[in-house]
Amino acid sequence: MSSETRTFTVSSETDEDGTVTSPTIIATGENASAVYIASLDDSENNKGYTNDLTEIAISGGTYSTDVSEYCAAGYETTQGEDGNYTLNTKTGYYEVSEYKSDDEYTYPTEEGKVFAGWYTDDTCEEVYSETSGMAYAKFVDAATMSIKGVVMKIKEEEDAEGTKYWRIVTGLDSLNYDAIGFEIYMGENTDDNDESTNISGYYWKDYTAQSANNRNFVATEFGNDSNYISVCLVSDTTSESCTVRSYWTTLDGTTVYGAWYNCSYTNISEGYSELTVTKVTEEASKDE
Repeated sequence: MSSETRTFTVSSETDEDGTVTSPTIIATGENASAVYIASLDDSENNKGYTNDLTEIAISGGTYSTDVSEYCAAGYETTQGEDGNYTLNTKTGYYEVSEYKSDDEYTYPTEEGKVFAGWYTDDTCEEVYSETSGMAYAKFVDAATMSIKGVVMKIKEEEDAEGTKYWRIVTGLDSLNYDAIGFEIYMGENTDDNDESTNISGYYWKDYTAQSANNRNFVATEFGNDSNYISVCLVSDTTSESCTVRSYWTTLDGTTVYGAWYNCSYTNISEGYSELTVTKVTEEASKDE
């Protein structure tokens, strides 16, 4: 080899006499632009290199041999027209340190989707809580965080002020969250109305209807990824509209907000009114 050589060793088995039988990868150049396979007991090729049998995880470089079994989590090999193999990030995997810092937790975005947590792999069974390293970003249909609801009015003989109860509903893909809730401005969200109310939601299990007089809500109303519904109840005597968005905090500590929705009603008949809901923002927010 004409350029500086470096060695990566892999976990291996040995014969009874202690001879190492599995291969090591020997790569040339700073970016491992070429590679060949040699046995660890090959003294000619391994002269001056360590035989420390540690497991490796490759995360970059171009190789003449397929090294997919040695790839770090979140990486895979792609063979080019020249026959060489290049390491690439698997679809859905990200370097977490690009989104987590001491000051702020943000997250990657996908069109029409909302972020739903970091996981060790695409089965989304084991939460990834580290602040660096490769992890799988779970996304769900943005419709999961859409808003629906009704307004219910107490009969005046029971409540002289005519208190109205706003039942706000959104979807949930799972219960794998530290917190779920809603941020609500009663009335319009304007410069004169700059204080919102943060309300924790409660959830109902898969496809369980939440009755509001004659109106039932089920999980499937909130997109294909919704398996639960989250609900909050707000009492108010004067407002005829509100601006609301849902949020969840993932198990790794990242808070994700849905889009803002304006909710209003025109008349309460039969004790309740379905809310007229208009989306105010087109995408879920990651910067608040």
